[in-house]
Amino acid sequence: MEFIQTIQGEGINVGKPVILVRFDGCGLQCPWCDSKYASLSKEKTSYEVISSQINDLRNRYPNIDTLLITGGEPIYDGNIKMVADVLATQSNMNFEIETNGTSIESLFRYIRPTNTKKLESIQLNISPKFNIDAHKDIEFIEEIYSIYKEQFLVMKKEYFDNYIVKFVYGAYLNDCDNIILSFIIMNNIPKEKVCIMPFTPSQLDYDNNSQFLTAFNDSAKQSIEFCLKHGFRYSPREHITLNIK
Repeated sequence: MEFIQTIQGEGINVGKPVILVRFDGCGLQCPWCDSKYASLSKEKTSYEVISSQINDLRNRYPNIDTLLITGGEPIYDGNIKMVADVLATQSNMNFEIETNGTSIESLFRYIRPTNTKKLESIQLNISPKFNIDAHKDIEFIEEIYSIYKEQFLVMKKEYFDNYIVKFVYGAYLNDCDNIILSFIIMNNIPKEKVCIMPFTPSQLDYDNNSQFLTAFNDSAKQSIEFCLKHGFRYSPREHITLNIK
């Protein structure tokens, strides 16, 4: 796990100071994951260590009022109970949870029974993953749509509306435009909740950082064109361009 003070690098709160907690492990296997070291890890950290690390950072940076919980994937079966414990015991904090969105019902299953008020302090940053090879036992994009449809219905049933959806845009995904637009229409996602982020190529494919940043900027320009065409919000990925966590 990681515990650091940093800024939010993407989404609608870019630049906001946060205390970042990165959980290990993920239920998906995205080939282009930018945190494979966390996503593939199965290490477990005790709650006592997690709580101590967070409290230490809160004491050192008392003006930071947001806890950014990321991964890996924080809300899947291997992590959700610990995440719920963190949410329950950290007072006077706002929370952002970065999630691939396939297990959102877990959040309500663990938090709603004991702490409904805590849900009001959570913003979900949902980044759907459309790669078929990332999902177990999935053969068609329609099956991925179905998984997410169920999760958005859960949020609707729970009257939970504090979320954004961050789509990774780029040539890594065939028919990317239509897949994103169909997803938005299918789940009735308001335009103001949509963020479009550029696909990040692997640095291993380039000889130096300059070449990598040139490729990343080309991807960013394509994403901006998509935003201009459809009126979506463009989200930079400052943690990548600045090479910070």
